[in-house]
Amino acid sequence: MTLRCVIVDDEPLARRGLALRLQALGDIQLVASCGHAEEVLQRYADWQPDCLLLDIDMPRLNGLQLMQKLPADLDIVLVTAHRQHALEAFDLGATDYLLKPVEPERLQQALDRIRQKRQWRRLERQHSHTELLHCHTDQGHWQLPMQDIDWIEAAGDYMCLHCGASQHIVRSTLKELEQQLSADFVRIHRSRLVNVRRLRRLQKIPGGDALVELADGTELRVSRRYRQWLTQIWQAPSG
Repeated sequence: MTLRCVIVDDEPLARRGLALRLQALGDIQLVASCGHAEEVLQRYADWQPDCLLLDIDMPRLNGLQLMQKLPADLDIVLVTAHRQHALEAFDLGATDYLLKPVEPERLQQALDRIRQKRQWRRLERQHSHTELLHCHTDQGHWQLPMQDIDWIEAAGDYMCLHCGASQHIVRSTLKELEQQLSADFVRIHRSRLVNVRRLRRLQKIPGGDALVELADGTELRVSRRYRQWLTQIWQAPSG
């Protein structure tokens, strides 16, 4: 997913350095690089950015003040030399908070977080009429259409939701998710749930367990405890 980014910093060298780091990461369109907050307010409608990489300490209008004048769904990453503003920044809805000098790995993490947030929002808009799973992630609360989920895997107090080529990490236990999910989702292992509408084949294997193959070719192991139940509720497609 290519992101349209705007850099806002009153220091030319800082803007140049950040632009070079973005260029090295790829999948970024640098729409503009400007030296003061007022220009963002004047040109925002023309630029239509997905995200701002925003300095805090700027003359006349600082970064935190600018945040309060911009749309709430704009992803903003604060890039600053000052640690003390982090709490206020997140209270205002910042997606991430990077300290100068910016490490490439942290910049990549911030951009990945933006992409995930945008993907969640797009799914919410597209499927507002469908059954939704309410999820809590490190980026906030989101709603994911249940019909998009192929299978779910537990990892402690986190769940990995497999949706085609995408994966979403949410804070939950398997039991908590089961209470929300529709009857299309069944447990096939103590740490795994599968959407029965994705099943293509069920095959017994030695030892009493089984394998299920999903529509995309993914193979998952079914423990003996859940094999009989899965066999009863799912009928393989004919032909």
